[in-house]
Amino acid sequence: MVSPRLLAATDQRSLPLEWRIVDWAGRCVRLDPHTTKNGEARSFPFTADIEKVLKEQLAIHETLKKAER
Repeated sequence: MVSPRLLAATDQRSLPLEWRIVDWAGRCVRLDPHTTKNGEARSFPFTADIEKVLKEQLAIHETLKKAER
């Protein structure tokens, strides 16, 4: 799961975000329509700093996933 706080969520809802929404090649995050307050899809770019944190979080995610096996 991707941290909603990392993505600068404007409210305190906890959203079940998934790694599939991260477009590494396009350097953006694409929110599905049903996950936004107005029900519309949303896309926004991420900075180099956010990319670094996302990669760190992905490495942790992959390590935990391997440990489950």
